[in-house]
Amino acid sequence: MGSPAEPKRRVAFVLIDGLGDVSIPRFGNKTPLQAADVPNLDAIASAGVNGLMDPVEVGLGCGSDTAHLSLLGYDPRVYYRGRGAFESMGAGLAMSPGDIAFKSNFATLDEKTGIVTSRRADRHFEEEGPILCVALDRMKLPSFPEYEVRVRYATEHRCGVVVKGPRLSGNISGTDPLKDNRLLLEAKALDDSDEARHTAAVVNELSREISKILVSHPLNAKRLAEGKSVANIVLLRGCGIRIEVPQFEKKHGLWPCMVAPTKIIAGLGLSLDIDILEAPGATGDYRTLLTSKATAIAKALSTPLQTSPSVFVPGEDEHKPGRSDGYDFGFLHIKAIDDAGHDKASVFKVKGLEAVDRAIAQLAKLLWQAESTGNFQYFICVTGDHSTPVEYGDHSYEPVPFTICRLKDFVGAVGGESSVLETSLDPFPLPTVKAGEDLNEAIGLEKGRKCKQVQAFCGDSVFEFNEIAAARGCLGRFPGSMLALMSHVNSISVPFILVEIAAIHDLVHPSADMFIEPQSLLKNNDLVSSGWHVPSSTDRLIFAASSVIYKLCVSDSSFFFQYTSLTRMCYILGRSFHGESSFPSAFSTLFGELPKETWYCSDLYNWEGFWYASSHLPAAMAARLNFQANDSDVFLTSSMKTGNTWLKAIIPTIMNPIGCMDDDNNDPLLKRHPNELMPSLEVHLFKENPNPDLSYMSSPRLFQTHVPYPIRVHVFGPFHDHVLSYCKESIKRPEKILFLKYEDMKKDPRAELRRLACFLGRPFEKEEEVDKVLWRCSLERLKNLEVNQHGADPWLGFEYKFYFRRGSAGDWKNNMSNEMKEKLDHIAAMKFEGSGLGFGH
Repeated sequence: MGSPAEPKRRVAFVLIDGLGDVSIPRFGNKTPLQAADVPNLDAIASAGVNGLMDPVEVGLGCGSDTAHLSLLGYDPRVYYRGRGAFESMGAGLAMSPGDIAFKSNFATLDEKTGIVTSRRADRHFEEEGPILCVALDRMKLPSFPEYEVRVRYATEHRCGVVVKGPRLSGNISGTDPLKDNRLLLEAKALDDSDEARHTAAVVNELSREISKILVSHPLNAKRLAEGKSVANIVLLRGCGIRIEVPQFEKKHGLWPCMVAPTKIIAGLGLSLDIDILEAPGATGDYRTLLTSKATAIAKALSTPLQTSPSVFVPGEDEHKPGRSDGYDFGFLHIKAIDDAGHDKASVFKVKGLEAVDRAIAQLAKLLWQAESTGNFQYFICVTGDHSTPVEYGDHSYEPVPFTICRLKDFVGAVGGESSVLETSLDPFPLPTVKAGEDLNEAIGLEKGRKCKQVQAFCGDSVFEFNEIAAARGCLGRFPGSMLALMSHVNSISVPFILVEIAAIHDLVHPSADMFIEPQSLLKNNDLVSSGWHVPSSTDRLIFAASSVIYKLCVSDSSFFFQYTSLTRMCYILGRSFHGESSFPSAFSTLFGELPKETWYCSDLYNWEGFWYASSHLPAAMAARLNFQANDSDVFLTSSMKTGNTWLKAIIPTIMNPIGCMDDDNNDPLLKRHPNELMPSLEVHLFKENPNPDLSYMSSPRLFQTHVPYPIRVHVFGPFHDHVLSYCKESIKRPEKILFLKYEDMKKDPRAELRRLACFLGRPFEKEEEVDKVLWRCSLERLKNLEVNQHGADPWLGFEYKFYFRRGSAGDWKNNMSNEMKEKLDHIAAMKFEGSGLGFGH
């Protein structure tokens, strides 16, 4: 791999889980990265090249497992088969192709009611968890004696469970209800195959037998006597099947290693044949020792000058020696920042990032000591796998900052070799945060970052590491799959973004005309004030996507704050809305810069991860910029052909008292098409005027929109991740978000109508009122009304009669081949896996 006289090129890739965030009011509308004092991360950005990265694709709020697959060069749509296999392999369970595994929790079950009272029996289960896992390991299933069950403790309340045997399918749901105080679920087949149905039966017996063993275990009797929650069930979710995956080294020509105490990431690495290094004291939680992680990666990348750390082997008690020639690619995973996001610990996320910055300095010192021998040339890359905003508490779709530099340029950016070598290598714990601690008092936010730079050291013109600054980088916004363009590390092409970046350094200069700063179009200070309106009031949405209906409170800034506000798109918006150009003609130049696809006969443009027709995109942008929400607003947001015309009749009828009375002559459905009763944002209200006067609308205002939820190259697409996100939000905020299935509306319309009426604050007092609404809004009546049989939509040109079809759930199967149906079933199963969501038609 290259001439011996040449230094070996090696990459330290630091992945900060949950790195990205959004602006937080208590931080002066800064993100945690902006608020934190991170001079070493800033130095990497100042010394290298930068950009915003979508780990999988634009607009996708991905999980860590799918994001890591993408960043490591494996398309998750091809290679992802559930996270259970990763979790179990990371816990030390060897798996063969065809085995299935689960990401599992020790939990507490009310045996009388079957309700899971706590999905986490005890977060501090380090002593008792291994004991219970030993009791479960190699258990027998009475009805299925040919199957082998392996159980291994992972961390906290988690364990890995593997089932080995014939005819197993990963296409089943789990037993985890995903929320406390819900019934324990039964595993169900997610397709019509005999293997899936058989596997569901095996897993349901496994769940029952696990409970029997745990209920009778003396450890639980002891916990009960001590007043602690018993661990009498293991919740099984995220069923994954082990499949053959190309080895990382074969695929990319790089010898890889990884430090990842988080079991699921370690298991993912093992499935790609990446060596998992031993790092004493490193954990997947707040107790981790970052110094140990940095030291392990530095040793692996500087071997043979130093001895490589030992390597973890699944199914074996002993570790094996690391590779004698060392590794080309060292992947350092840091989990604690993601935990801070999930725990909504804003101050800790800032302090945690400062601790990560300190570990980066230690890593740089160790690598510089090796590079100074002349044997190596190092590159440091830092990014995240997704955003986990602390005010949201879950993964989101915002892009993450990305930066990479040569180590020698980093040394120059921090002030020279003496500054690097004076870094202490003493281990340190993550910081602690007191309850109610204020960030201003904790880190002196009002003073800003220390040693503030005002220009880049080299590379592009970015000189600090955060979500906003990265948008100015020369790499622009790019998908994580670009990181997979790897070949041989010592032949100068590991890839455009990883090692060949050395050549880019020589081309990019802050004054270069070829890189025009979006900052010149829209200043950082204008990020929020320039128009991305965050409503202070609470507007409500009902969202129907592929047979699903939602309602959502969108007061969270994460729904409105987008980093693309630093791009030309927002600049065009700003000019148009201040009268400097016509509307929507100001967008003509924008369309030429957006990704474009053809769907049927229409040109669609991708903006922020969604596909829009050219006639809808300006209105969608205008609505997001200028729409002012009222507390009483109700939104129906739906993908096309999902029953939303039916709902546009039902919702106004419920909200209008006349709709429940016997006075049919005043029924608004007799004179107006449902589209007129709930006007669309992008089709009606904002299409011609970017800031329409809506004062004529009486309260409660009823709106409808298709934006921005749907399918791959399909107008307003994709939609699976939004189904999941709104499903989760409906659980968190049931008073603001209603989650309905179209199939349920067809199966039991009376029950679903009552739910909808109560949710809208118009509960029925008499059964006759339910009957009246059902009759007025029946599809048969709506089809036959005179107003719906003649005329056409003045905005779209479609004849009104075409808005009413058969209305049969599952009718799509009558229009597709078996192969197409199987593909759609597989996609839905993969997207909804572990969520408990499924569609029975």
